[in-house]
Amino acid sequence: MKNLYLNECLKQKVVEACGCTEPIAIAYASAVAAKYLKGVPQKVYLSISPNVIKNAMIVCLPGTEGRFGIQLASAMGLLYGNADACLNVIEGLSKEQIDEAEKFSSNVELDFCPSPFVLYIEVKVTSGEHFSKVIIEGTHTNVAYIENDSGVISDTRTKPEDENAKADFDLEDIYKYSVSEFKDYDFIKKIIDINSAMMDEGLKNGHGLCVGKCLDDGGDGKEEILLKNLNYILKCTTASVDARMAGVNLPVMSNSGSGNQGLVTTIPVIAAAKVLGSDTMTTYKAVLISSLVTIYTKSKHNVLTAYCGAALATTGVSAGLVYLMGGGVNEIKKAVQNNIGNIFGILCDGAKETCALKVANCTFSAIYSAYLAIKNRYPHIKEGVISDSAEKTLDNVARLSKETSSYLDAALLKIMLE
Repeated sequence: MKNLYLNECLKQKVVEACGCTEPIAIAYASAVAAKYLKGVPQKVYLSISPNVIKNAMIVCLPGTEGRFGIQLASAMGLLYGNADACLNVIEGLSKEQIDEAEKFSSNVELDFCPSPFVLYIEVKVTSGEHFSKVIIEGTHTNVAYIENDSGVISDTRTKPEDENAKADFDLEDIYKYSVSEFKDYDFIKKIIDINSAMMDEGLKNGHGLCVGKCLDDGGDGKEEILLKNLNYILKCTTASVDARMAGVNLPVMSNSGSGNQGLVTTIPVIAAAKVLGSDTMTTYKAVLISSLVTIYTKSKHNVLTAYCGAALATTGVSAGLVYLMGGGVNEIKKAVQNNIGNIFGILCDGAKETCALKVANCTFSAIYSAYLAIKNRYPHIKEGVISDSAEKTLDNVARLSKETSSYLDAALLKIMLE
């Protein structure tokens, strides 16, 4: 019985989707609404939960050559979407169709919805005296409500507590099922083939920030030397945190009230300077830049927050590494944008030995952020916490920290005390 349940979960949760699933779900809801509308669409009213809006606002839509927007996603689904294709609803649209959808998108109105569902999309389409209304709630493809001017067609709405119900299996069940009992390997092959095709496209042509493709640029410049010695830099940095968290009786030079922040701000820069063969003065200046950028970043926050201070300190590291590779202030700003886009949101759940694991991840982020900045790869548009300048981005992060730390700390402390 549990095997059947595991198989159903796998098939329900691992599904084919063309495009980021939040804007695609909006396109899907719009396509379903079009299916039940009598007449030609004239006006669209979207009412969407904040979490969906967050994930759908800025991500590029498939086939649009970099165009994005919730209104455009809705218009594409409404005018040309295939409602029967589910999350492949706007796959294969032509440039002419996308252009027409973009023109129509000015007729799409968007509003926040106070729904208790984290995932909630309501689409109402009008055509003269006719209308259709579709609600998706709980999951991306759960069409829970359909109505038009003839009346309610279907209504399977549920209570919010049913949203994303807890899985009725554990790790031992997963292992036994996967190793001994699962038989449908054609489905696994489909997962591998479809996802590998996207990997091949990214490696071959490069898209967005080219985060993956840049690793295969070759060359023997300082940035390539840095990546080739990544393990050494991580080893040096995490070893220092291992020792400090284990209570070794040695002092460290702290930064902004934290010993780990002091170690993280300096050790990666020192190790990188060594592998790059940097002279003493260049090393000193890089450590100084890293230390001051960390101080600048942390000065915007309360002394203690719910977020990992060592993670924020690696913003200083990315700046110091840029200097070691010959970059200037413009590249430093790009590295800061890259790093914040990656590491912000890592929570602090107390000082302990696993801090070294977080430090390893964040140090890697700093190294790669600096590498991309030297390659002139960085966010070109406002997205998420990223603003149009590194300074404003750091302000956004500080604002989020101050507004959310109190209740995050309370929740974390409750877990720790229990």
